[in-house]
Amino acid sequence: MLPRLEQAAREGRTTAMEAARLLALLGESEEALDWLERAARQRETQVVWLKVDPRLRGLRNHPRLTALAARYGL
Repeated sequence: MLPRLEQAAREGRTTAMEAARLLALLGESEEALDWLERAARQRETQVVWLKVDPRLRGLRNHPRLTALAARYGL
Protein backbone atom coordinates (compact mmCIF):
# COMPACT_ATOMS: atom_id res chain seq x y z
CA MET A 1 0.00 0.00 0.00
CA LEU A 2 2.80 2.44 0.83
CA PRO A 3 4.43 2.27 -2.60
CA ARG A 4 1.06 3.01 -4.21
CA LEU A 5 0.53 6.00 -1.92
CA GLU A 6 3.96 7.36 -2.69
CA GLN A 7 3.39 6.84 -6.43
CA ALA A 8 0.03 8.68 -6.21
CA ALA A 9 1.69 11.62 -4.44
CA ARG A 10 4.50 11.78 -7.00
CA GLU A 11 1.93 11.75 -9.81
CA GLY A 12 -0.15 14.49 -8.19
CA ARG A 13 -3.15 12.27 -7.47
CA THR A 14 -2.84 13.09 -3.78
CA THR A 15 -0.94 15.69 -1.79
CA ALA A 16 2.32 15.26 0.07
CA MET A 17 0.43 16.31 3.21
CA GLU A 18 -2.10 13.49 2.78
CA ALA A 19 0.74 11.02 2.29
CA ALA A 20 2.40 12.32 5.46
CA ARG A 21 -0.81 11.98 7.46
CA LEU A 22 -1.38 8.40 6.37
CA LEU A 23 2.21 7.41 7.02
CA ALA A 24 2.05 9.00 10.48
CA LEU A 25 -1.10 7.04 11.27
CA LEU A 26 0.64 3.86 10.15
CA GLY A 27 3.54 4.58 12.50
CA GLU A 28 6.02 5.30 9.69
CA SER A 29 7.47 8.38 11.40
CA GLU A 30 10.58 9.00 9.32
CA GLU A 31 8.72 8.59 6.03
CA ALA A 32 5.90 10.81 7.31
CA LEU A 33 8.39 13.51 8.22
CA ASP A 34 10.01 13.25 4.79
CA TRP A 35 6.60 13.86 3.21
CA LEU A 36 5.85 16.73 5.62
CA GLU A 37 9.07 18.41 4.57
CA ARG A 38 8.12 17.88 0.93
CA ALA A 39 4.68 19.39 1.59
CA ALA A 40 6.33 22.41 3.20
CA ARG A 41 8.74 22.87 0.27
CA GLN A 42 5.77 22.67 -2.12
CA ARG A 43 3.95 25.25 0.01
CA GLU A 44 0.89 23.08 0.53
CA THR A 45 -1.61 25.09 2.54
CA GLN A 46 -2.44 22.26 4.95
CA VAL A 47 1.07 22.44 6.41
CA VAL A 48 -0.08 25.26 8.70
CA TRP A 49 -2.00 22.62 10.69
CA LEU A 50 0.92 20.30 11.34
CA LYS A 51 1.12 21.11 15.06
CA VAL A 52 -2.59 20.55 15.69
CA ASP A 53 -3.63 17.92 13.14
CA PRO A 54 -4.73 14.90 15.21
CA ARG A 55 -3.44 12.52 12.54
CA LEU A 56 0.07 13.82 13.23
CA ARG A 57 -0.22 13.48 17.01
CA GLY A 58 2.44 10.75 17.16
CA LEU A 59 5.00 13.11 15.63
CA ARG A 60 4.43 16.15 17.84
CA ASN A 61 7.50 15.68 20.02
CA HIS A 62 9.78 14.54 17.22
CA PRO A 63 12.74 16.92 16.77
CA ARG A 64 12.29 17.00 12.99
CA LEU A 65 8.68 18.15 13.31
CA THR A 66 9.66 20.75 15.90
CA ALA A 67 12.41 22.05 13.60
CA LEU A 68 10.07 22.08 10.58
CA ALA A 69 7.43 24.03 12.51
CA ALA A 70 10.04 26.52 13.71
CA ARG A 71 11.41 27.04 10.19
CA TYR A 72 7.96 28.05 9.02
CA GLY A 73 7.06 30.06 12.11
CA LEU A 74 4.45 27.62 13.39
